[in-house]
Amino acid sequence: MPMNRLSQNHVEAAAHSLEPSVESFQTPTEVIVVAHLAGVVREEVRLEGGEKSLTIKIVGPANPEQIARMGYYSHEVVRLYGFSHTVNFPSAVDFSKAKATFKNGMLEVRMPKK
Repeated sequence: MPMNRLSQNHVEAAAHSLEPSVESFQTPTEVIVVAHLAGVVREEVRLEGGEKSLTIKIVGPANPEQIARMGYYSHEVVRLYGFSHTVNFPSAVDFSKAKATFKNGMLEVRMPKK
């Protein structure tokens, strides 16, 4: 295998391993989604949901110049801008009654089942 191909595979594997971990669970009364968003602040997280799904988005500065002026962001966090992940649920939920908490990079969203 050529070296450049091997290097490209390693880079792709490393990038994939840095993506936020998103897990979902359900109890008899609710659906719970947990996302590990290290380095992200609450104001950068957007949630969109409905009866059967939840989408988590990370938004940030609109252009590289804004990121450069901020200075304190690591390359890993900047790479997360634009991240979007949708979780589909096996049961319908009432998203209007969802409760979300965000502490130390850990997002937890609890939604009651319909």
